[in-house]
Amino acid sequence: MKRKISIVMTLLTVWLACMAAESADTVTYLPHPEWVEVKTYGDSIHVKAKGKEHGANYDYSYDYALSGSTESDWEVNLPFFKTHYERAKKRRGGCWLSVDWFDNFYVGGVIGLDKPEGMRGGWEIGVDNLVGLFWHAGRKGAVLSLGAGLGYRSTNFGNGMRLNQIGKSLVIEPIEEGIASASSRLHLFRLTVPFMITQRIGCGMAIRLGAILNLNTYTSATTKIKSGRSTTKQSFHSLEQRFATPDFLGSLIVCDNCGVYVRWSPVSLFSSEWGPKVKTISVGVNFVL
Repeated sequence: MKRKISIVMTLLTVWLACMAAESADTVTYLPHPEWVEVKTYGDSIHVKAKGKEHGANYDYSYDYALSGSTESDWEVNLPFFKTHYERAKKRRGGCWLSVDWFDNFYVGGVIGLDKPEGMRGGWEIGVDNLVGLFWHAGRKGAVLSLGAGLGYRSTNFGNGMRLNQIGKSLVIEPIEEGIASASSRLHLFRLTVPFMITQRIGCGMAIRLGAILNLNTYTSATTKIKSGRSTTKQSFHSLEQRFATPDFLGSLIVCDNCGVYVRWSPVSLFSSEWGPKVKTISVGVNFVL
């Protein structure tokens, strides 16, 4: 009895959904079903059922395409499932919004531009979109995204120079006589707000361009000094870095998941009275998860 009630309710649901688009022209009776499955995919409904009647097995399937589907909808995607491009292949057209997590993890090297004396480069790591909102302009169209991420950057100093703190100002100065060697490192932690546009160009490749607003939340510096057999370490905190700086990014994505990027930082982290002017360009690999 329960099976009969279940199949009647299932078919009634399918019938009502179909009637919303256009009138049904067929009624099917399935006695004693053992298994029923109803799935919806955007603008279509798929029904499968298996059962037995008078000792004979039957296997029923039904597909129905709905008309008048909406041009846009919402989609929430869990991380590490499928890429934007794999999901887009299942779309027939129209525009839609989605929310994604852990998109565009990157790691790369930092190169100084118009760099101060003693700067030797550095490295960076981060994720642009811990969470991001994506607007898809059709299955083959561009994807606009606005996200929130975080990153870390380390910049190294040496070659006879070291970092020192005078008041709240960070300065670069030559090492004193009697010091065998000294090396310094500038640490930057930041929140990021990237605005990107991604366009597929075929063969599993895509181009991503955009601007990133960096919210520089914490900056510190360390200096290690070797003199004879002893090593001392100095740490400098309470630095007066700029809170907001822009980056501009270009990336070539291959195989739908990984690629190479170039990130340009045209604004120095410090104004002239609070620290050295450091403008950088970074090159590395990124992974679109």
